[in-house]
Amino acid sequence: MHRARAATLALFCSAVFAAGVAPAQAGGFRLLYSFQGGNDGANPQAALIAAGQTLYGTTVAGGSVDAGTIFSLDPKTGLEKVLHAFGGSGDGLGPAAAMLKVGNSLYGTTTGGGSAGQGTVFSLDLKTGVEKVVYAFQGGTNDGAYPQARLIEVDGTLYGTTMQGGSANCYLFGCGTVFSIDPATGAEEVPHFFQEGDDGADPSGNVFNVGHKLYGTTLSGGAGDCGTVFVLDPATGTETVLHDFNHQNDGTNPGSGLINAGGTLYGTTIAGGAGDPGVGVVFAFSPKTGAEQVAHAFESGDGAVPEDSVVEIGRTLYATTSLGGKANNGTVFALDTLTGAEKVLHTFHGADGSDPWANLVQVGNRLYGTAYYGGSAGAGAVFAIAP
Repeated sequence: MHRARAATLALFCSAVFAAGVAPAQAGGFRLLYSFQGGNDGANPQAALIAAGQTLYGTTVAGGSVDAGTIFSLDPKTGLEKVLHAFGGSGDGLGPAAAMLKVGNSLYGTTTGGGSAGQGTVFSLDLKTGVEKVVYAFQGGTNDGAYPQARLIEVDGTLYGTTMQGGSANCYLFGCGTVFSIDPATGAEEVPHFFQEGDDGADPSGNVFNVGHKLYGTTLSGGAGDCGTVFVLDPATGTETVLHDFNHQNDGTNPGSGLINAGGTLYGTTIAGGAGDPGVGVVFAFSPKTGAEQVAHAFESGDGAVPEDSVVEIGRTLYATTSLGGKANNGTVFALDTLTGAEKVLHTFHGADGSDPWANLVQVGNRLYGTAYYGGSAGAGAVFAIAP
């Protein structure tokens, strides 16, 4: 639901794209698991996380009532196990964000469900297998609604964003929030309500901590209503827009969170850029100078519509695009931050996965990711690739 809304927002600032021809892909790709739907999960939208020798993730659909699952996967054998099937109401539905490991528990969010139907923060105890709702969002003017970004932990407090909710009247549902959660008590606070206009709106990516300041992006809002980069002081609630995206040579609609690579923050936009026909960029932002620049503009053939953040290994950034490539099913790419050279490592064809929306995670000498569609049953897949 929210990804479709994101794509709709992008049309305000960028042209739609046509499929092109991808560069030759590198070797080293392996399909690890194909989801089957039904009691198994279906449609993994979130990135994986690694804990020990096991990968953990979520699916937005599948499970006993088709409300999504939490699963584990052995990357060596490809053995998958459903750890929890969401109930669709009280304990949430549609987990779309990567989880966070704190102690012996995994923490995550669901885009819907909970006592008010506005989404939840949940935990899963890895020792007991018990899942519980830590907080249920209430929406309306005083709380957030529909979180779809992963949580981060800063000094024992969890921080995240919600796409909607809050006091401003954006699309009748509010402009979104940055929230904090005490994982021990479930107490929630909202340091910032987005206001649209010159402020941002619809934060779909996670925030990133740099020196106890939270940096993030909003999908829309800002001076051109094409999204922003912002910084928030959680101690005071002071929020400042650092960059307004536009629909020309700059990117448009940043749907991802940011990463810190050598003092520079990198992120992606789902549209915009000088490439034809404006299907997204990787951008770089300096917190010290406030300067933003496009590190790479996609051209459909080399990928299109990067939905999530990048991962850094050495001086190279790795990520996925949800569309583009030879079959228009998405790609895995590498970007050299010094030279700006971009290379397609794999282009998806459907049977090996399709529409990879989430960022990659490094475990040893491999990168692991998820594809929302494709695989043997068309219900999504987990894959590995050598960087």
